[in-house]
Amino acid sequence: MKCYTSKSIFSDVSRFIGSLTERGVKEIVLISNKEDIQKTMTEIKDKIDKIDVILIETERDFKLCYKF
Repeated sequence: MKCYTSKSIFSDVSRFIGSLTERGVKEIVLISNKEDIQKTMTEIKDKIDKIDVILIETERDFKLCYKF
C-alpha cells in the first residue's frame, strides 16, 4: 500500500480529482472522529480543498481518504 498527499501528486486539486476519475475512482471514503461516511465524488468536490487529502493505492482500486 502506498500513500500520497495530494500536493505530492498535483498542486491543483481539480487535476488531482480528475486523475482519480480517470483511474476509475467512483467512491471517496471520509474518515471522521465519530463515524465513517461514504460519499460520491460529486458530493465532495467542493469540500476537498478544506481537508487533508491522502490517496491510498491498493491492488484493485484507489480510494481517497481524508480526515476532518
